[in-house]
Amino acid sequence: MKIDVSDGSIAFAGGTIRSATQRTDFLRSAIGKSAREQTSNELENWQQVAFDPEPGVAATLIFQGEKLHQVYLALRTTLDDAGPWTTATERERNAKHDAWLRTSLGAPPYEYSWGSVSLEFDPKDPASEIIVSYAI
Repeated sequence: MKIDVSDGSIAFAGGTIRSATQRTDFLRSAIGKSAREQTSNELENWQQVAFDPEPGVAATLIFQGEKLHQVYLALRTTLDDAGPWTTATERERNAKHDAWLRTSLGAPPYEYSWGSVSLEFDPKDPASEIIVSYAI
């Protein structure tokens, strides 16, 4: 997995997600054909599409209509297979995400003309995720 800071595209082993990626096109693509589609907010036409783009990575794409808005990425940790979910698992994932971002993109902030990349960890609802947000 690699994020291109020049345009916000995310390259995976099986294909690339770009800010201009349309929901229907993604679902027909090689990387998207096994994705699981979920309606988030039918009234405002928000859609979630979850998939595993490559080993050790889970991704969720958020579309408003056909337009890509955000990508949520989660890296697997050594604790994922150790049993039930724990805060320790998410702390390990958060550390792994932070190390990956610093190695891949340098030091934060990760603000670009096309959008931003952030790391989210909420101890009240612990889930560590890398979030790629595109300017709409």
